[in-house]
Parts: sequence; structure tokens; C-alpha cells
Amino acid sequence: MRTITLPIIPIRNNVFFPNVVLPISAVRERSRAAVEAALGSDGSLAIFTQRDPSVETPGFNDLYPVGVRVNIRKATRGENGYQLVLQGFERVSLGKMESEQPYLRGHVTPLITHRDMSSETEALQRNVLAQAARMLILLGQAPPDGADALVAQLAEQMSDPMQLVYFVASTLSLDTPKSQEVLEA
Repeated sequence: MRTITLPIIPIRNNVFFPNVVLPISAVRERSRAAVEAALGSDGSLAIFTQRDPSVETPGFNDLYPVGVRVNIRKATRGENGYQLVLQGFERVSLGKMESEQPYLRGHVTPLITHRDMSSETEALQRNVLAQAARMLILLGQAPPDGADALVAQLAEQMSDPMQLVYFVASTLSLDTPKSQEVLEA
């Protein structure tokens, strides 16, 4: 299994998922340094959630073991740090620490996701699609009479069951430990 060395940004009270685009702020000194290192390279870094959001300078032991490798889609430097738009593309496990200064840098290993396309999985996926469309309608993010069209649109955009799971998990208001359980599953 290939291991990659990447800058790491710890985040608080949120879990990043693959295939999701999310804006974040990098204001802590080590996070800003990690962004600058990533921008000076290929724009990749790893995002891991902190176990305890009150820890101001988290180390490797303060992070959950599974995170997401992301690409920086947009970075804007401001007075207090960076405003970033990140796109997740694969789950990674945290391996050996390389350094903690001037930023967290460590070895991460991509996690293989097994694809199950049995008839049972397809039926569950259709059910989740219908529930996701209903959720978007209830949240006021879709027209109430457009449920069938919305299900079709979601099915076209999310043919991979895991992409659908990550979309739904990122949309729900799960607490951090529950979101982390979904990412690790």
C-alpha cells in the first residue's frame, strides 16, 4: 500500500468527506504554514478532525486516525490567515509523524473502499436517494413538486453508493463523533 507524506491541517467540530467541497479558514500558525507548503507543491494536504476541539495546538495524538486527502481549489490570503475552498477526494489513515514544526506533516495511507454493487446495495441506494431528496425538500433546497426530478438528478450525479453516503452525511447535522464514525466505516 502506498504511503504519501503530506502537510496536515487539524479541524475542529467538523468532519470532511471525500467528494465534498467545503470552505474552511486556516488561521492557526501551523495551519497557515501547512497551506503555504501545499500551495508550493501540488495543492494537496490532509484534513483530520481533532478529538478535543479545545486543544489549541493539536499534535498527532489529538487527531482521529482517519481523515481525507484534499486539493486546494481556491486560497485567499487575508489578515488573519487563509480562506480555502477544499475538495476531498480520498479517505486516508494517519501513519507516522514526520514533523510538528513549522506545521504538522505526516505519512498517510489511502484507504481502499470496496465497491459492492449487489442488487441489495442498489435497492438501498435507491431508498437513500429518495430519502435524500425528501430531506432536501424539507430543508427548502428543492421544489416540493420536483421530488422525482431531484431523485433522478441525484442518481445521475451520485452513481457511486459511497459518494451518496458522504453527501448525505455531510448534509445532516450529525455530531462530530457520529460523522467520524461514518468516515471510518
